[in-house]
Amino acid sequence: MNKLPANVQTMIDLLEDKQVEAIKTFDVRLKHPLTDFILVGTVNNTRKMQAIVDEVRRLAKGESVTLHHIEGQPESGWVLLDCHDMLIHLFSAEVRFKVEVERILEANPSR
Repeated sequence: MNKLPANVQTMIDLLEDKQVEAIKTFDVRLKHPLTDFILVGTVNNTRKMQAIVDEVRRLAKGESVTLHHIEGQPESGWVLLDCHDMLIHLFSAEVRFKVEVERILEANPSR
């Protein structure tokens, strides 16, 4: 397996530390012109999802991670953290099941 860039590994470590479940990492460098990696994870409650958002903001202030913007709200069951070369999708279990994001990402052919 190829070694992940330090910022991606930092984010995976953070997600694991925050007990995010079913974390998947997609290398989309050859598929997507706007980002290099997409991380997907399931968070079992809105407080935990907000804590992760807050932690990413804190990391961005320390320059460990670049945070461009945030979409969605924990209460909706979905948050997107746009870190330029990495997108992080956090879902509640119910929303992740409905969206089927892995199926979409795995079906996207290389350009």
